[in-house]
Amino acid sequence: MPRLSLLAFLIFSISSLCAAQSAEARSYADRGLELAQSGDLASAESELRQVLKLEPNNPEFLSTLGTLLAMEKKLVEA
Repeated sequence: MPRLSLLAFLIFSISSLCAAQSAEARSYADRGLELAQSGDLASAESELRQVLKLEPNNPEFLSTLGTLLAMEKKLVEA
């Protein structure tokens, strides 16, 4: 029974961590979009790169950074 309790605890901890990471990533992404809309593309890029450190395979965040890089005429990186 103790192994089952430990497994349940680990599953709960991992799912909580994933949810927290998603919320943190979303916060960076939202801030990046706000900065881009205000014209501060360099700061927006920095925020979006933070997002990708948290969720490097998220297609929405990758696409957003690619669009921003294109706006900055950094086409090789985009």
